[in-house]
Amino acid sequence: MAYLALVNLLLGAFNLLPALPMDGGRVLRSLLALTLPHEKATRIAGVVSKIVAVLLGLVGLMNSNMFMLFIAFFIFVGVQSETRRTVALRLLDGVRVSDLMTREVKTVAPWLPVSELTRIMLDEHHLGFPVVDENGALVGIVTLRELTSTNPSARVGEVMQRHPMTIVGDAPALEAFRLLGQRPGMRLVVADQDGRITGIITSGDIVRAIRVRTVGMEWESPAASGK
Repeated sequence: MAYLALVNLLLGAFNLLPALPMDGGRVLRSLLALTLPHEKATRIAGVVSKIVAVLLGLVGLMNSNMFMLFIAFFIFVGVQSETRRTVALRLLDGVRVSDLMTREVKTVAPWLPVSELTRIMLDEHHLGFPVVDENGALVGIVTLRELTSTNPSARVGEVMQRHPMTIVGDAPALEAFRLLGQRPGMRLVVADQDGRITGIITSGDIVRAIRVRTVGMEWESPAASGK
């Protein structure tokens, strides 16, 4: 019991270090956000977190403590991920899925041979396609992942994902960002209220939007400051 109590105290103290993504770093960011914008508070907390990580890493090196080096690496990687996520959330605020999606969607039929789909992927430079039946209804989605080690004579309907995730065009881009983050490489089919396909959105679309808006902010910043 004494040992477990000591371990819990050490874990609690470690979690309160002023470094993201731990609770201590989040508390620090919350205190900074009382007087600063959330993004700026996150950036300052991120700088403090990196300093903490470097100090822990130096202590670990001097004492040959691999566990402390691991903690320092965990903090350094975690704070970069946390900072990028915060910036992405702010840049996507107010943006809709319909603003980012690809509207011209190439679809394939479930009876199409896998060999033919492979050729289409090479020609179209796309790695995933919604699958629709003869009535145009969405029945699945097929990506390069499903074609791995698949017999070229097989049909698309035999290997496709049968319950593709869909999203409406009016949904916030943040929702698409969250869903795509759960399964890297996934494609979200955008459909209207009647189930008709209106577009498709991928992680690449989200990343491009963030990059473009970041460049726009960099150009607006000097103008806003009067430079």
